[in-house]
Amino acid sequence: MKRIEVVAAIIRKGDRIFATLRGCGEGEASVRQGLDQNCLNLAECEQARLEGKAGWEQACLEGIAGWEQARLEGKAGWEFPGGKMEPGETPEDALKREIREELSTEISVDEVLCTVEHDYPTFHITMHCYLCSLLTEALHLNEHEAARWLSIEDLDSVKWLPADMQVIEVMKGKA
Repeated sequence: MKRIEVVAAIIRKGDRIFATLRGCGEGEASVRQGLDQNCLNLAECEQARLEGKAGWEQACLEGIAGWEQARLEGKAGWEFPGGKMEPGETPEDALKREIREELSTEISVDEVLCTVEHDYPTFHITMHCYLCSLLTEALHLNEHEAARWLSIEDLDSVKWLPADMQVIEVMKGKA
């Protein structure tokens, strides 16, 4: 099984935590094609509903089912921002680089929260998670579909990727 080592930023601002939505068009080319089709189904569903066309319910069900499958496979869903470490890079340097690339902002890597190991259907992920704070207020979503600032109580309000769900449990245990 393919093994991937990544870093993730749990960015805090007051009592809120920053979450990002990995959505359509992310990942390897073979993955992207499947996600694009799921998103197309959802877009077609909404358009058909608005136009009152027959069959819009089935298009919605297919799109939602496809998106949920992609979430369980680690291809789409809510996550903590971050990414793969490059050879020779420290986890802290990788995290700062990834956040600059994904969010066009600067962070302080404050402390290690946990390391998560998770098996997805086609790969194993080792995710080093760090509590971080913003050094600049501006955030720009360069690679994600959406973002939210969530309180600890609101963390369950979004559909997290399975590996990130383990991080949520660690955070709840420390709250």
